Amino acid sequence: MILIPTYNTVVFTGFKNIFQKKIICRKREWIRYLSAKKVTFLYLKESKDRDITMEDVYPIAVAGQVLSVDDEGGANLEAFNRINVEYIDFETQNVVGVQRPEIDDLDPQSANTMLIDLRDELFKLCD
Repeated sequence: MILIPTYNTVVFTGFKNIFQKKIICRKREWIRYLSAKKVTFLYLKESKDRDITMEDVYPIAVAGQVLSVDDEGGANLEAFNRINVEYIDFETQNVVGVQRPEIDDLDPQSANTMLIDLRDELFKLCD
């Protein structure tokens, strides 16, 4: 399993995206992506690159998988389950947790419309 610490980033279940090697990990860890199939997106309380501990991480994470790795240094990742984090072994890159129940407060069409509106607003900020 590969741990991907994120700060000021939200990863939703069902999310699929290509991450560049330089964004998600150091070179030594990137080689592990070639064989690892499982990833966990951790939510950091503060921006931090090294020496992350349990105290630096929120108790909720998102589990995912590597769909593919390309020749140009990108990995296509998919997030699929939210989990309650009970323990993280940073040395072995393992997470002990329990899957959280799905949130059903929005129907899929309303959720999709909301995400499209949010995306459009974010793109306006980049212009």
